[in-house]
Amino acid sequence: MMKKAAIVTVSLLLVFLIFVYYDSIEDFIMLHFLVPWGLLRSPQPDFEISADPVSIMLNGWEGSQNRTVITVKSLDGFSDNITFEVKQYGIIGDVTFTFDHPQISLPADGQVQCILTLHVQSVASPGKYSIDIIGTASDSTQHSIRIALTILVYK
Repeated sequence: MMKKAAIVTVSLLLVFLIFVYYDSIEDFIMLHFLVPWGLLRSPQPDFEISADPVSIMLNGWEGSQNRTVITVKSLDGFSDNITFEVKQYGIIGDVTFTFDHPQISLPADGQVQCILTLHVQSVASPGKYSIDIIGTASDSTQHSIRIALTILVYK
């Protein structure tokens, strides 16, 4: 009886094969469990954010502006409202960040674009900065993209 139980236990353990692979895009190791008849564990719905361009130059004087296009893409059927915010690193000066659509409705397996405009209100401090564009879904899922910002010497 013990031998039969051990064989059943070992057989059950062998049902799942573990495949580990390195995902160079996300830089982490993922585990997938495959059952012998080829069924995969269902992927979790999610979204990703990209920007074009990811490097922006802005003159440091009043009235100067530039923009980047933010694209949000649904992965594996994700569908939700996404709200945007900007986190800045360093004291940039009097620069405003305005989304043409601060909240978007992302359809399942679709993508939506919005424009982020950077505008110098009075004077901005010359230098190199980073800003993060953060997208937050109503279920609190967050993703971000980092933008390199260069403020040129004002006239």
